[in-house]
Amino acid sequence: ALRFRIEQYDISQNEFARRIGMQHSHFSEVMNGKRRLPLDAIRKAVGLGIPAKVLLQLFPCEINESMEIE
Repeated sequence: ALRFRIEQYDISQNEFARRIGMQHSHFSEVMNGKRRLPLDAIRKAVGLGIPAKVLLQLFPCEINESMEIE
């Protein structure tokens, strides 16, 4: 979903990473599920018009037996 949004803005992933204050290599790891998006980058992405719902899809939560989000 995030890739689609970036494409809608007609910018490269490298340019998007720059706009949210990340190095391209780190952002690539986020896109590949190897790294989490830092909170400051999330704030900047929301400021650029990326819906928070799209960003939160990058971080599936695990729910334990007591129904607490870990």
